Amino acid sequence: MDRPQGQQEVIVIEGVIERVVEEHGTCVVCYSGGKDSTAALAWCVEHLASQMQVAAVLADTGLEPPESRAYVAEVSSLVGVDVVWCDEPYRYRDGSVVRDAFDVARRRGRFPRPDLCEWRAVLKRDRLRVWLRRQGFDRPVWVMGHRREENAYREVLPYLRDEEKFVQRYGAPVFCPLLDWSVGDVLWYLDARGLPLHPAYGYGLDRVGCVGCVNTTVGSMELYASLPGYREILLRLYELEQEIGWTWGRRDSLGRWLEGG
Repeated sequence: MDRPQGQQEVIVIEGVIERVVEEHGTCVVCYSGGKDSTAALAWCVEHLASQMQVAAVLADTGLEPPESRAYVAEVSSLVGVDVVWCDEPYRYRDGSVVRDAFDVARRRGRFPRPDLCEWRAVLKRDRLRVWLRRQGFDRPVWVMGHRREENAYREVLPYLRDEEKFVQRYGAPVFCPLLDWSVGDVLWYLDARGLPLHPAYGYGLDRVGCVGCVNTTVGSMELYASLPGYREILLRLYELEQEIGWTWGRRDSLGRWLEGG
């Protein structure tokens, strides 16, 4: 694969990397199995591992693609960092406990809204904040593979978010070293280092994340419904629709895709 014009392995505003290394002893990559988080993990190993500890964690929502276990194990072996699967139960202040997206939906009595995903907030942000506190890492900083071109919110993100309220919410500052990378940059970087893409991309899916996410495109839902393993997850979500009396979308039931799959 040719290297895209303008690709830079270190394209972080001057002084940010030095600050991260000086102020933190461990970078913890929020890993999903997607191309961006895989590139972020490899980048941390390449550019930070000689100066600080590198760790990685995947927050299991119960909706992970069926190939993810094997793929994550392969990436862990190739980069030399064990990716921890976090499926610990999360306890609310009222004492109730949830472990996956199904539990969260039952507790809320509904599916998430596209603009407000309780699955992400509870099972990723909140659960990982608790998980991080238990690890005893030396002055941790989260690393995420966000890129500016993905959406308007990320266009204005700083490389390092460390304001007090933000740190309290996430448990540590968040460092985003790939902000100015393009999709081509990410693909070139992974290919140049012999790192494979998640099999989901080979099916034509444009992202790796929760199967049946309420923000999933129509095309991806059609693919989910046609793929073994993915279809079974949609069937479980369809059963959840019947159980809680709330459809997956404001107008659409998952039966729309399952009936045609």
